[in-house]
Amino acid sequence: MNVLHEGVILAGGRGQRLMPLTAKHPKPLLTVGGKTPFERCIKSFSEAEIKDVAVTTGYLCEEMENFRFPHINVTYYREEQPLGTAGAIIPFIHLLSEDFFVLSGDCVFDFSLSEMMKFHKEKNAAVTIATVSSSDPTQYGTLLSENGYVVAFLEKPSWKQVVTTGINAGIYIINRKVFKKITEEHGRIKDFSSDFFPEVLERGEKIAAYHAKGFWCDMGTLDSYLYCNMHFSEEKNVIGDYVSIHRNTSIDKSVIMNGVKVGSGTVIRNSVIAEGVSVGRNCLIENATIGADSLICDEVTLEKGCILNAETIVGKGKTVKKTWKNRVLFSDSGKIKLPISENELSLFGEGLAHISEGRDILFFCDGDPSPLEIVRKGAKKKGAGVSRIYSSVLPVASFHAARKSAFSVFSKKEKDFLLISVFDSYGLPLSREDQIKIEKYTSIKSEEKISKKDVADFDPLEEYVEEKLLKINDLSGITASISADEKIKSIFEYILTKKGGKLCEENADYHFFINDEGYDVYCITKEGKKLDKARLFSVIVKNQPPKNIPIPDFLPDKIKELISQSDGGFSLYGDTLPGRISDLEIYSYSDGISIAISALHASAKTHCSLSDLNSSIPNFAFSQKTIDFAGNKGEAAEILYKKHHGEKNRFHIRYETENGTVSFVPQYEKAFKIFVSALSEETAEELIASAEKDISTLWQK
Repeated sequence: MNVLHEGVILAGGRGQRLMPLTAKHPKPLLTVGGKTPFERCIKSFSEAEIKDVAVTTGYLCEEMENFRFPHINVTYYREEQPLGTAGAIIPFIHLLSEDFFVLSGDCVFDFSLSEMMKFHKEKNAAVTIATVSSSDPTQYGTLLSENGYVVAFLEKPSWKQVVTTGINAGIYIINRKVFKKITEEHGRIKDFSSDFFPEVLERGEKIAAYHAKGFWCDMGTLDSYLYCNMHFSEEKNVIGDYVSIHRNTSIDKSVIMNGVKVGSGTVIRNSVIAEGVSVGRNCLIENATIGADSLICDEVTLEKGCILNAETIVGKGKTVKKTWKNRVLFSDSGKIKLPISENELSLFGEGLAHISEGRDILFFCDGDPSPLEIVRKGAKKKGAGVSRIYSSVLPVASFHAARKSAFSVFSKKEKDFLLISVFDSYGLPLSREDQIKIEKYTSIKSEEKISKKDVADFDPLEEYVEEKLLKINDLSGITASISADEKIKSIFEYILTKKGGKLCEENADYHFFINDEGYDVYCITKEGKKLDKARLFSVIVKNQPPKNIPIPDFLPDKIKELISQSDGGFSLYGDTLPGRISDLEIYSYSDGISIAISALHASAKTHCSLSDLNSSIPNFAFSQKTIDFAGNKGEAAEILYKKHHGEKNRFHIRYETENGTVSFVPQYEKAFKIFVSALSEETAEELIASAEKDISTLWQK
C-alpha cells in the first residue's frame, strides 16, 4: 500500500524575476538567513509531524532532486513542461492524503502549520488559505473574507480595486475529494488562484481564510530577497563561505555569497553579490545585483539599480548605468510611464505583441516619435502587424483602436520618460487582465513568431473627422470658442465650421475648455452657466440615445438611469467588470472633442440652448477630488471598506446616504480620489468634505 503524501511543495518555477540569482540555481535553493526556502518548508512540515512530502520540479530539476532528508520521505515529480500550480499536482492526485498541504517553494514563513490544520478542521472547509497582510496588495492575489470564510478573490488588483490588505500567502490545505472532483469535471484547471479556488466558490464549497501571524515573505523579487535576508540578519551583512574581503572594504546591509572576493577601498551597500564574483579595488556598488562568476575590475561604479547577468566582465574604471527592471506597472488611468531606455521600451513593445493575439497595433504620438519607434520595433520583432507612427492626439488614437479592431498606442515624452496610453480593440483603456499579462511578460520567450505585414498607411485625422461629420447635422447659427491644445482646437474648429457653425472668440454662445489630453471637457454658456463633463454627457445621451455605449463604472447612477429611460443602452467597463463593448457611437465619454461637438449637435437638433437642455436633466452634481495621503494606504482602504461597503463581493469602497453617493478610490500615487454624486453642488461639496475628514482621520491614526 502506498504511503499518502500529506504535503506538497511547488518548486518547478523558473524564478525569472530573481534573475540573475536563479541563472544557476532554482529559486527554492537560494539561501535566506542561512537556509534555503526548500529546507525551511521541510522543517515546517517536520514540526507539524508530516512524514511524507511530494515535491514538483521543473527548472534545474536535477539540483532540487539531489536533496534527501533523514526524517521525512520526499518524492519528486518532474514537470516536463509547465502545468500550472494546480495542474502539477493532478498526475499524483491518487497519492494525496484526505487533507493535504500545498506550499509554494519560494515562501519563507515562521507560523505553525499544525495550528492551520486545526483551524481547517474547525471550519469544516474544503480549502483553507493562509492569508497575511501586505502594505502593497497589488502585487499579490487578494481575498475578501467574512466570519473566517473567503467570499471573493481578485488576482493582482489595481490600486483602485484595493479594499483589503489580506493576500494569498501561497500556503493551502486542500481536501483531496473536492480537488479530484473539480479537476475531473472542470477539465481545464491549471492554476489554484485563477482556476481552482474560484470554481470551489462557484460550487458553494467553503474556503476558510486562516489569518497567519508571524513572518512571511514570498522572496519572488530581488528586492524581497534582500529584504528577507536582512530580516534574519537583523539588518547586518550576510556573508557566505570562502569569502575574501579586504580589511579596508566597507560593506553595509548586503548579501555576499560563497566564494566572493572583494578588493580594498571598495564600498558595497544594499546589494546582492552572487557566488564566485570577483570585485576589484576602489569600486562603488550600491543597490545593485551581480550575477555569479562575474569579474568587476578596479575603480568600477555600478549606479543604483544595476543588475549584471552571470559571468559579466566590467573593465577598469567603467561606470555601469542603472538597469531598469523588466517589469511594467500601470497607473490607475491605465497609463504606463517608462524610462527612455532601449531595453525597457523594446520589451514593452514585445509585451504589447504578446497580448494583441493577432490584432494590429497602431502607433500615435504627441511630439518626438523616436522613443515610440523603439516600442514599435519591439512589437514588430515579436510578430505583430504595426502601423507607422502618426502625429496626433489621444482621442484619435482611442477612436482608431475601436474603428479598426486593433490595439492603439499613444505616447507623449516627459523629460527622460515616455508616458504611454494603450487602448484595446473597443477603444477602451486596457483591462486589468491585459495589464497583468504585460506586467508578467518576461524576456524568456520562444523565438517562434508569426510574421505579419505592416499596417497599410491611412490618414487617422481625416478618418476621425469624417466619422464625426457623418453623424453631425447642420450646426448653422451655432457660435462657439475653445481653449485647448492647438491640435485639438484645429479639429474642433474644422468640424464646427464644416457643418455651418462659427468659431467666435468673443460673445460666443458657448466656450469649451478641453484639457491637453483631450479627455476632460467643460462648457461655459453665454449666460455664464458652467456645464461640466457629466452634465454635457447627460444632455447628449438624452437627446441622442446610444444603442450601446461603454461608460466608466464610477459615473453617477443618474446618468445610467437617464440612458435607460431614453431607450439607450450602456455597458459598464472597469477593472473587474466585463462590459467592454462599443457600437462606435459618435460620442465617447473618454473623448472631450466628441462630447463638445455632440453637445452642439444636440442644441442644433432640438433648437434649444444647452442651458435649456441642461434644465430638463434631473438635478445631480458629480464631483471628484484627489486627497494626498501619507499613511498606510492599504490599511486605510481596508478600514474604509469595512466601514462603508454596501454590496458583498464588490471590490469598491462606496456608500450611499439620503443626500448622495460617495466612492473612495486609492491611487498609485500617495493619494485617494473621492467621487461624489449628489442632488446639488452644495451637497456634493459637503459630502466631499466629510469624506476628506474620513481619510485625514485615518492618516492621523
